[in-house]
Amino acid sequence: MSSPGRAKALVFSLIGVSVLAGLTVALLGIYGQGIFPKKDKNGWHDPRLSYVKTPSLDELRATFVPDTCFDSFDLAWSSGKDGQIYANTAPFFVKGISWFGCEGHGYTFTGLNFTTVDTILNFFLQHKFNTVRIPVSVAFGLAPKDFKPNQRFVGKGLKGKTIWEILDEVIDQAALRGLMVMLDMHTLGPQEATDLWYDEQYKEADILQAWSNIMAAYSIKWNVFALDLKNEPHGIATWGVSAPQTDYNKFYERAIAHIHTQFPNWKGLYMVEGVQYNKETDKVTDYPFWWGGNFGGAIQHPIYVPVPEVMNRVVYSPHVYGPDVYDHPYMNVPAAELANELVKVWDSQMGWLIPKLQKGMIIGEWGGSLKGRDEIVQTELAKWLVKNCMANNVWWAINPESSDTGGIMAWNWKTYDKRRLDLVDSIFPDPTQFGIKHSKLCLRFGTYPNPQCPVQPFHSPEVATPQKLRH
Repeated sequence: MSSPGRAKALVFSLIGVSVLAGLTVALLGIYGQGIFPKKDKNGWHDPRLSYVKTPSLDELRATFVPDTCFDSFDLAWSSGKDGQIYANTAPFFVKGISWFGCEGHGYTFTGLNFTTVDTILNFFLQHKFNTVRIPVSVAFGLAPKDFKPNQRFVGKGLKGKTIWEILDEVIDQAALRGLMVMLDMHTLGPQEATDLWYDEQYKEADILQAWSNIMAAYSIKWNVFALDLKNEPHGIATWGVSAPQTDYNKFYERAIAHIHTQFPNWKGLYMVEGVQYNKETDKVTDYPFWWGGNFGGAIQHPIYVPVPEVMNRVVYSPHVYGPDVYDHPYMNVPAAELANELVKVWDSQMGWLIPKLQKGMIIGEWGGSLKGRDEIVQTELAKWLVKNCMANNVWWAINPESSDTGGIMAWNWKTYDKRRLDLVDSIFPDPTQFGIKHSKLCLRFGTYPNPQCPVQPFHSPEVATPQKLRH
């Protein structure tokens, strides 16, 4: 992103203040648009929002019809040259959503003072998400095991639990639902969005130790399948310019080696994000990049890990947004020209990623309010991702507290914005889904949204009668 950089501040208000402020903002916003709130047995609400009504876990499980089952929960993940993601050679179509809070001052997921872990995870499963991206911080990773969050941020069932116990609960409950977990080192200190992977307080040794502590707890969890090594490099961050203090590609390689050396039995994915500026690679496009979106340096300096089996698990993960996050000049062309202009931007910044880098791709963050021009940008982006075989994606976010994009949930965590769900569904109406049947880990293949994209069919000696992958 061009200067000024993206400042995606996350608002973690005191609970009483946040409820009042959220209600006030909601009511003012509705009246301002000529839309009047309705009152029912649950109180006043925006008529454009839908109430959260989740089936029980048993009801959700009953709808799961697998295509194949595995003899083990020990999945082997890989990053395909075709840009796709594979689990035990089966394509895994990522339909993900971020649930933040652990990286913030509360040290735990927001919303837990309004709702429950079960309700949120059932909501994800009900709406066919298969991946939960969980941002954490270095401060979280270094926190002692008995560290507890501010009790105002949690409900009755979680009172007295430590931050680690709450994270345990979310990951374990996600596993019961077949939901995969992507852990994201989002910040250094709480909500501290730094250019680099270190600062004056937290050194490189600290972020590596934080990953060690996190993986000591979660490398044994079968559904922890990906690590986003550092969120949104930007500013002075570089890639491949022989600058040890700022070159992210070298940090990524060291981090991967560190984690693999300590946890050689973990077979998940290592996700790397791009930078923002890079004097060696600005020539890739004339358009400004988002934080974490510039992979120009990877053309000449791709991530290299000397262990082939680990190298095959590296995934590139750009972030891309709309005017809610930063209003780039190219978004201010006449409305009739905007769609074509956006295609030029994305073609130049991301269209070459799969053929040039030949690795799996996951759009690690995208999202917005879907108001005004943002709706045009997000809708066109969804179409572009499907057309260009880059449909694996993670929406930012479920939380309403994101100050620029907002979230799928409203401030009361009892109603949600169906328009955003519909947009995500337009990319993956039929994603892959894991589930547990008769104590076995099973898989429903799902359908890739663009039949022209190269997706390798599933083949495994564990399946007595090979079943055809729906494409």
